[in-house]
Amino acid sequence: MRLAYMDAVTGLWKRNFSYQLGDWCRSHNVMYIGHIIEDMGAHGRLGCSAGHFFRALAGQDMSGIDIVLHQVMPGMGQYQTAADISEGVADPEFFHYILAQLAASQARQTARMKGRAMCEVFGAFGWAEGLPCMKWLIDFLLVRGVNHFVPHAFTDFFPDEDCPPHFYAGGNDPQFESFSKLMKYTNRAAHLLYGTDMEAAGAILYHGEAEWMNGQGCMFSEKPAKICYDAHIPYDIVPVDSLLRAKAEAGKFMVGERSYGFLAVLSCRYLPEPFWQAAKSLKAAGVPVFFIDAAPMCPKELPGEVVELKELAGHIFSKRLAHDYHAGSALLRIARFDREDTSAFVLFNENPMPVLESVRFPAEGKYLKMDLLNEVYEKAETKDGFVDVSLEPGESVLFLWGGVEDQELEAFPKERCWKERSEVRALWDIDLYEQGKAAGYSPFRCQSELINITGRQGTPQFSGKIRYRTSLDLKKAPLGLDLGRVGVSAKLSVNGHDLGWRIAAPYRWDISSYIKAGKNEIEIVAANTLANRIQDAFSRRMPIPPSGVLGPVYLLRASEKQFEQEDIYGQKSL
Repeated sequence: MRLAYMDAVTGLWKRNFSYQLGDWCRSHNVMYIGHIIEDMGAHGRLGCSAGHFFRALAGQDMSGIDIVLHQVMPGMGQYQTAADISEGVADPEFFHYILAQLAASQARQTARMKGRAMCEVFGAFGWAEGLPCMKWLIDFLLVRGVNHFVPHAFTDFFPDEDCPPHFYAGGNDPQFESFSKLMKYTNRAAHLLYGTDMEAAGAILYHGEAEWMNGQGCMFSEKPAKICYDAHIPYDIVPVDSLLRAKAEAGKFMVGERSYGFLAVLSCRYLPEPFWQAAKSLKAAGVPVFFIDAAPMCPKELPGEVVELKELAGHIFSKRLAHDYHAGSALLRIARFDREDTSAFVLFNENPMPVLESVRFPAEGKYLKMDLLNEVYEKAETKDGFVDVSLEPGESVLFLWGGVEDQELEAFPKERCWKERSEVRALWDIDLYEQGKAAGYSPFRCQSELINITGRQGTPQFSGKIRYRTSLDLKKAPLGLDLGRVGVSAKLSVNGHDLGWRIAAPYRWDISSYIKAGKNEIEIVAANTLANRIQDAFSRRMPIPPSGVLGPVYLLRASEKQFEQEDIYGQKSL
C-alpha cells in the first residue's frame, strides 16, 4: 500500500508539477532549474519534500541541489556537525557521499539535461565563511560532477541578516577584491569539465522505493556509496525507473549514454516488481549484481550474489570492475573526465592533513599538471602511471593526458618541485585598513613579529585589509615564497611587481622572476572576513578564522639539478 501510494503521488508530481513547469519554460525559451529539500533522506519522502529525487526534478533542464546552512563543513566528512537544519545536525554520510552524486547522476542519465548539474552554494554560512571555505565547497562539488553554480548571497542591502555572506556588502567586505579569483576559477574548471564523460565504474540503486516498502528496515544509498567513494571507486545513483529503460549486453548496462559495470543493491526486505524484472535482464546480460549484507525477498532465484558491505570495495577490485589508484588516503578524492582523446583527472584533498603519496593512474606518458586556481601549468611524464601527489588540506589539482599536441606541450615549463625551505626571520611593518570605516591604511606595528591581528595582542573586532612590509637580502636563483598560515586571503608584491592573490592554501608564489641579488622589497596585503565586525548568528556554527599572516614564512628552493650545489640563500638576512 505504501508503494502504491508513494508511486502515485510522485508520479503526479513528475507529470503535473515538474513537467508542467518545464514544458512551459521550454516553450518560452527559458531553462527550468532548481532543487527540492534533500536533507538526510528527505528527498525520498513527503512532508517537506517531494518523495523521489529523480521524479521531482525530471522536468527540469538541469538537475539541482543546494548546500547551505553548514550542511557540508571542510574536513568534517567523518563527523556529524551542528547545522541549522532539522534535528540540528548534518549527517556526513548523506551530505558528503550522495547529495552531489544524486544531481550528477541524474544530469548524465537524462538526455535533455546534457550533463548539467547545478548547485546553489555559499548561502547561510555566515560571515565566517571566507574564500578558503568557498573554494573548498566548489572543489567538493566539481570532483563529484557538479558543473553549474548559483552563488546564494546577492543582496542590495547592507547590513542584511538574511543568509550572509553577501560578497560586495556595500564595499565593506574585505574578501570582495579577491572574490573574482574564485569566480574565474569556478568558470574555468566548470567549462573544462562540462560536456565530458565522467567515469562511473558501476551504479548504486536509489533507495526511494525500497524505503517506501520497508519503512525503517532499509539501508540508504549512502552506505555503499561511502564504501565505494573512500576506495576511489566512482559510481552513479540509479533509480528503478532508469533500470527499466536500461540496455544491457556484454557484462555492462547503459542508461542513456552512461555505462555501468555492476549494480549494488541496498540491504532491504522488499523491492518492487519492476526492479526484479530489470535485475533478471541484467543477470542474463552478464552484469554483476551485488545484494549487500542480505538478500531481499524475491519472486524466484536471486539474480546476483550477496556481498557484505565492508567487503564491497574489495569484491569489486577482485573482479576487476574498477581501477585501483593505490591511493592510501580515503579523503583524497579522484574523478576522471573523458572527452574524445583527452582524459582529465581531478584530485582534491578533503583531509584536514596534507596528502603526500604516489597515485597510480590508468594513463602513461606525458601529461599536463594544472593548477587552475592560480593558472600554473607544468608538463611532466610517467612511464608506469604512478605520479607523486602532494596536496595541502583543501588543495586541488588537475592532471591532463591527451588533447595537447607534443609541440604545444613542450612550450610549458617542467614541473617545479620545492626541495628545501628556510624560515624567514624578518620583522614587519604592519598597517591596517578597515573598509567602510576608514579612508586608508593606518600604522599598527613597526618592526613586529607576525601575530593574529584579531587575537589578544591585536584588535579583536577588526575586519579589513592588513598590509605587511619588509626587505630581504637574496641571491638571484629559483625561489618560492610560502606564507604558511593565512587568515584568510593574501596578495604578494615583490619589488613593486604584483604577483596576485592566493585565496586558499598553499599561500605560495614562485618569485624567481621578480627578485634581484641584494635587497628585495616585500609587501603582503591580507584580508580577513566581516565576522569580527558583524557577529551574525550563522557564524556561530563555524570557527572564526584568525586574521592576517601567521606564518611561519618560508623561502623555498627549487629542485632543479643545476641549482642543487649552489648556496642560494642569503643566510645572514633570514
